[in-house]
Amino acid sequence: MAQFAAYEALRTPRAELGRRRDRAAAAWSLADSTLQVPHTEVSGGLYTFLDLRAWGDGERFVRRCAQLGVGLAPGRNSGAH
Repeated sequence: MAQFAAYEALRTPRAELGRRRDRAAAAWSLADSTLQVPHTEVSGGLYTFLDLRAWGDGERFVRRCAQLGVGLAPGRNSGAH
């Protein structure tokens, strides 16, 4: 998947890549300024880690978000970090 993404990036005109980068940066900024729970800084990717320990293990939250069309996964699926 990473090789395909790199291939597509190389085929995409620089101006378009710039527009996409700007849109991603705006989305990162919006997420960081809007989220009202502790979370990792959003940068360089399309994800953040929410600290939901104050509300239990987060499983119910993840399921509820999925019902609403928001894709989440428990952070422990990404390792101990």
